[in-house]
Amino acid sequence: MATTQIDAIPTGLYVAELVESQGRPDENGRPWLDLVFEITEGPYAGQRLRKLLCPTHPSFLARTFFRAKLAELCRAIGVAPPKNCADPTAYATMHHKPVVIDVRRDECPATGITYNRIEGYMEKQH
Repeated sequence: MATTQIDAIPTGLYVAELVESQGRPDENGRPWLDLVFEITEGPYAGQRLRKLLCPTHPSFLARTFFRAKLAELCRAIGVAPPKNCADPTAYATMHHKPVVIDVRRDECPATGITYNRIEGYMEKQH
């Protein structure tokens, strides 16, 4: 079965909104937080990008990374971090608020497939 590749957008800063947040387990049963952002302005409006984070990872470094990225996103959209980070429903208050996302375009060396990753979040200036 052939797979369809969606072209990755160029590296840059994009105005977006968090439109979905859901939990899903990894192969070891750990909950991952799946955040979906939709670009709302410019030529890539409507494009959706994902950010996967693990709030309960056994690695201290991974949990520290999760808390730092969550705090950065919350500051950028002006909300307090959720009290229960492992509960995906706790992120509903973060939906549909404008934020600038820092997007990078990379290529997988093994497959040559290009993909996007979200590196950071900034407050949208009005």
